Amino acid sequence: MSIQSENIDVVSGLRQGKNHALTILFDRYFTSLCHFATRLVQDSEDAKDIVLVTFNKLWNSRENFHSEQNIKSFLYIAVKNACFDFLKVNGRRLAHHESFSTLDEINEGDFELRQVETELLRKIYEEAAKLPEKCRKVFELTYLEELNSSEIAQQLNISISNVTSQRARAIQLLKIALLDQDLLFFYFLLLTLNRKV
Repeated sequence: MSIQSENIDVVSGLRQGKNHALTILFDRYFTSLCHFATRLVQDSEDAKDIVLVTFNKLWNSRENFHSEQNIKSFLYIAVKNACFDFLKVNGRRLAHHESFSTLDEINEGDFELRQVETELLRKIYEEAAKLPEKCRKVFELTYLEELNSSEIAQQLNISISNVTSQRARAIQLLKIALLDQDLLFFYFLLLTLNRKV
């Protein structure tokens, strides 16, 4: 079955109220949407709640969708709007915004850039999950938990130089994996990640 026909089946299944279709869409977009929402609200648990509510909205309006692109657009726009509403209600959490007016200044270009960034990160994390165990652990501790080399060395009971070499190996393996898929944008994002000390 081609990807296009599979997507049509998912959309058709969703419209018919089949739970399996919703599960496929959930598995496909949940992680990306959580990354996206976390970038906006700066709290992963609140982000997950927002995304779960959005999937409920998708289910309740499932008969309105005719393509997976419609569904994807709905999910990202609904999550974005829910995040903005959340930030306006919870003003105390606006540490990364100078004022409420800043929210209104985030234009469609910024939204699309964050959406692309989220998709890029999702693909990198997919490939990172396939890394050898030590490389994967160092990668996750560096880029997901944001630990420094000394903290990683202590946690994994290895030397700092070993952390450095495992991180370099992880980056190199990810570059190869992503370049093999002609994902040049991912490669440039990896260059940015590689600058992290």
